[in-house]
Amino acid sequence: MKKISAFLLAVLMLMSLFSCSRPKEHQESETPPESRIEESEIKGTLKILSERFCWGWDVDTVHYNHFSSPRDNIANILFYFREIYPDVKIDIEYLPTKQEEREFYIKNRRISMMSGKEVPDIYLMPTLSIAGISYYPMEPLFKDVAQTMRNGWFADISSLYNGDTELHTEELNKPVMDAGTVGSARYVLPLGYEMPVYITRKDLVDKAGLDWERLNSGVDSMIDAFLELNEQGDSRWAANAFFTDNLPLSLLPNLCDYDTEEALIEGKQVEELLSDFAECTKITAAEWKKRQDTGEGISGRGFSLLTYLDTGNKSHKFAIDEDSPGAKASMSEIISVAGIGKAMDKEIMILPMRAADGTLNAEITYWGAISAGCENKKLAYEFLRLFLTPEVQHEGQLKTSAKTYEMNFKLSKDNTDAGPFPGWPVRYKGFADKRWGRMLNGIENTSGYDQKRKEAILQVTIDDNDLPILDAPIDNARFTSSLDQEFYTFIRPLENFIDVNKYTQADAVKAGNEFVRNLKYHLAEG
Repeated sequence: MKKISAFLLAVLMLMSLFSCSRPKEHQESETPPESRIEESEIKGTLKILSERFCWGWDVDTVHYNHFSSPRDNIANILFYFREIYPDVKIDIEYLPTKQEEREFYIKNRRISMMSGKEVPDIYLMPTLSIAGISYYPMEPLFKDVAQTMRNGWFADISSLYNGDTELHTEELNKPVMDAGTVGSARYVLPLGYEMPVYITRKDLVDKAGLDWERLNSGVDSMIDAFLELNEQGDSRWAANAFFTDNLPLSLLPNLCDYDTEEALIEGKQVEELLSDFAECTKITAAEWKKRQDTGEGISGRGFSLLTYLDTGNKSHKFAIDEDSPGAKASMSEIISVAGIGKAMDKEIMILPMRAADGTLNAEITYWGAISAGCENKKLAYEFLRLFLTPEVQHEGQLKTSAKTYEMNFKLSKDNTDAGPFPGWPVRYKGFADKRWGRMLNGIENTSGYDQKRKEAILQVTIDDNDLPILDAPIDNARFTSSLDQEFYTFIRPLENFIDVNKYTQADAVKAGNEFVRNLKYHLAEG
């Protein structure tokens, strides 16, 4: 009997080791401000763990181009830091991208974190994107960052953050930054964020007789308005919304309370959202079939500045026009949209897409944290804080008296939507005009685009005043997690024009109940 008991105990210990551990009891810090490190103390070695790929940079692209935005982003800070502090050695390690190697590596990493041995000093991680979930599924090191903060694996850096007067933390998006806290303790520094937005034109909304308040009250209210228009014979709004694009889990109310391990949503809420998505996709499928049957070409649509300028590309055009009056998009696309609207002399409206209960939920796209096992937390903070400086957040470059260390990666220089980080910088004000200037520099000396449109674009100026969405209060900011991967399995049938026509209310009910059940398992596992 004793042998059996010992065996069961060993099994239980092994299971707990390979799963996410139960949250430790959280001790709130008093977080008094702490002075930053003295220059004479800046010496030693910093070990950093990161990813090679992130939003918009899948594994194949990284291998083909031999660079990626997170890697070059870190390199920029590394070169600067080495010049300023030559006595510091920095070792950077990246998670493997080959699946078999990655699984073995992550398993061993989690064991190390549990034991507190051989852990990095700094974690710099992009969070999950739709590409990372659907096209190139890669298991993240942290299945749920919100839970990890409560497991004791990250250091509380609140005293250093609160004492950092030079960083001007009051300029950072507070609701987003608060996602990295538990009580008064700060464990994670969010570096970028995303929000789902709906982009349309005011003249088209007015012409359709849509109520602005109804569009801004929640996703269910918006979809109901579009479905009513469809019943009246105007299918354009429902057919072109594409609500299932990107990560739609933020369109549900707040999922859970991590401290009490309590699920806050019910299956009915998930069911209703999935049913609404299905109805819109069915309308989209019917409209596309009509075009195919009549021989009308179906062109792709995008919000990119280059898409608007490239009128010679008949297979792809700017997303908003009479045929396609509005669509779901992301924050990273709104600078292009605002500039195009001015060039067209059309009032383009960018609405924050709210959850069914009216709340506005943001998603953290990139974050940094210091390991609880880091021996020199002040030195690690000195490196990590640079990612929140205006120079890096807005322009992706740091300067010393000897040299300017500019990020040379393609994502920042050539892509007309992206910034130094995936998503919108948490130093959220002041980025738009700097990014717009870089975008104009990028197209000024290029050829092959519509000259009239190009000249109009070059006359446009964009700043924060053109983006009132930046002032929309964010109710919740969340880290994408394995829950997003779970939810995407229920979204997948709604993205397929064949599968969606077989989708029934019973399917939505089943999916809603199953998702909530899995959410409860997720919380119980820790």
